[in-house]
Amino acid sequence: MKKVIKLLWIFILIGIFATSGLGCTDSKKEKETINKYWSMNTKEYRGKFSDEEEYIEQRVKSNINVLKTKDNETLYEIKLSSVDGVNENQWIVGYFFLDMNKIYKLKDVEIYNENMSISDFKRNSSVVCSDNGTQKETESGIEEKIRIKDDTVTYFFSNNRVETGFFEKIVWKKGEGIISYRRGFGAERDLVEIE
Repeated sequence: MKKVIKLLWIFILIGIFATSGLGCTDSKKEKETINKYWSMNTKEYRGKFSDEEEYIEQRVKSNINVLKTKDNETLYEIKLSSVDGVNENQWIVGYFFLDMNKIYKLKDVEIYNENMSISDFKRNSSVVCSDNGTQKETESGIEEKIRIKDDTVTYFFSNNRVETGFFEKIVWKKGEGIISYRRGFGAERDLVEIE
């Protein structure tokens, strides 16, 4: 009889936890706060990296880390799994903030710090995904573009003010997040490419 009572209590507790949602995220709230081009899922990519002497090709995974949450605003880091022979700075895709219509990326990963406020983050960021296509030359030799085609948004950045030039391209797909990423200097120095 004691076993039957214990089993009955276990089923009652399971029922209470299952219907109350304890320990679960509120998916409605998550859908309201997450951009439709953003995905928290870990993805696997074919990666290509370069240093000064050679190319390294390796399968890599993206890791999305929550850095800071305040007042329903969250900063994220996308970092690739480690690659032997590649500088650790190349593993970081970037630091991101998102709202319903835009995804912002910190312009320079080296300026991020734990004490950075959301407003400072946005002030030092570029919009890298938006429902509105844009093209702007921020300064002479620096250009940013966002192009939209069907369910993909492509962000382009180029800086010809540095000696060898610098480029970055991010392709976002609705419901999937980043499907392609490429950045580096001229002659593919310090190249990071994932697809």
